[in-house]
Parts: sequence; structure tokens; C-alpha cells
Amino acid sequence: MYSYYRVTTDAIPEWKDGIFKIKPTFQLTMYIDNSATWATSAAKAAKEAALLRHEQGHYDITGCIARDYARRVLNISLSLNDIEAAIGKGKTKKEQSEYVSNEFRKLLKRYDQDAGRLMNIFQTNPETNIPGSYDYQTKQKDAKQNLTNTAIFRQNKWNDLLKYQENNPDLSFETTIAQWGLYISPR
Repeated sequence: MYSYYRVTTDAIPEWKDGIFKIKPTFQLTMYIDNSATWATSAAKAAKEAALLRHEQGHYDITGCIARDYARRVLNISLSLNDIEAAIGKGKTKKEQSEYVSNEFRKLLKRYDQDAGRLMNIFQTNPETNIPGSYDYQTKQKDAKQNLTNTAIFRQNKWNDLLKYQENNPDLSFETTIAQWGLYISPR
């Protein structure tokens, strides 16, 4: 399965209480590529709850990455002191706003690159079919094409981690992954 998110560019900086913050018109939408989603019908036919849980994991991973991205964007702020230190005192509101908008765009680009890097690590690339770390860790099979005990153990660990993230939404997904020892990339 391939899932992804899209951010609308309606998020704009606004001046409030002496600080530039992000105007809360930010919208983030998650998608599933139905052409790459084969497990739902296969799982129903075979009644394989484990397969459905695995596929849900792809969506949950995307959700965690998107949530962290949104949190970072909504926490962007610059005080007047920060702005004056960067561009000098005595600038007009227009000059200050232009500076803030440029900085905001730079941060958005960096945050988008960070989120894209995580998506590339954990999710299977739909164009190259190179497995992401999540599939690599949870789909190892033996000679009879049965999941190995290691793959089952890792899937259970991922399930626990994703549940932990759901119950602790203020924690960074990337940090939690590293703490749980699942930050492994096959690439």
C-alpha cells in the first residue's frame, strides 16, 4: 500500500502580540493510492487480520509523519527581536513581512524535505518498488514463503509503537522510532 499526504499552501504568517505566527488556516490531507492497495480485498477473502493490520501500519506511519510536519509548521514563530536581528531595526512592516514570508517558505521547504526523507525510509517507493524499512522488517519470509518469527516479532513491535504514538501524540515519531530501535533502513 502507498499512502501520502498533501499540504495546502493557505498557511500564511500573521503578526499577533508582537510575534509572527502561522495563521491557523493550515490544511493537511492524507491519501491512499487505491491502485497500490491490494491487501483489503485479499485480506477479506483470506480473512487475514494480520495483513490488514500491516496495511493499516502504512497509513499510520504516514499519519505520524504528517502530524509531526503539521506541528512543526504551526509552531513557526519569529519575534520582532528575531526579525530585527536578521534584517536590522527600523524596517517597515512590509519589509518585515517579506522577510518573514521568505523565512517561512525556507522552513516549509526544509520541513517538507525532512518529512519526505522519513517517507522514503519507512514506506515502499511506488515507482521503484524498493521496500521501505517497515516492509523490509515485517515481510521477511522463509523458504516456504511463510513470515519468519523475526518478521512477526517486528510487526508486533511496530503495532505497539504505532499504538504508543496514537496515545502519545506530542512525541515525535522519528524520536520514538529511534528509541524503540526500529530506525533501520534497507537502503
